[in-house]
Amino acid sequence: MSTKSVKQIRFYVTGNFFDYGIAHWFANWLNLVLGHTETIYPSTGEYYTQLSKLKKGDLVIAFVFPRYTRMVIDTLKTAKAQGAEVIILTDSNDSPAMSYADYALTVSVNSNLNIDSYTSVHALLTSIMRFVYVKEHAKVNSNLAKVEQSIKTRIFLFNRIQFTGISGTPWRFGQL
Repeated sequence: MSTKSVKQIRFYVTGNFFDYGIAHWFANWLNLVLGHTETIYPSTGEYYTQLSKLKKGDLVIAFVFPRYTRMVIDTLKTAKAQGAEVIILTDSNDSPAMSYADYALTVSVNSNLNIDSYTSVHALLTSIMRFVYVKEHAKVNSNLAKVEQSIKTRIFLFNRIQFTGISGTPWRFGQL
């Protein structure tokens, strides 16, 4: 992996349409706690702009599970050609994304009754999130506090409901 610090790395997260929800959720979390993270999704107008900006030192994280799509494989091919490092989360060593991966995390996706279960993927991501939290504790806490303050001051106007914020501190809507 690159010797750049996490502060210097641009993260891009992608997946095919079956994996988009988990990819979007993870990208949103990474952006929340570290910043400089984007979701690459081929159906948006910014897809080609994002691809054109990929460069050495960037990190593409791809969710590539069964019903593999050509678009996600093409995205990884472009990322590698432009010098980005690629981490894939996939179901097996036979995944077509393996040939573009610098690092691969294989995770079983149980497909009983033709319904994919991403429970094991979520468990792996939770472990990764905990690692990031420990490694970048000060930055994560600072970013979460900023978001919590933004929520407190801009969104909620309710009275009488007490919530516990991200930091664990109780607060009441409308009593800011």
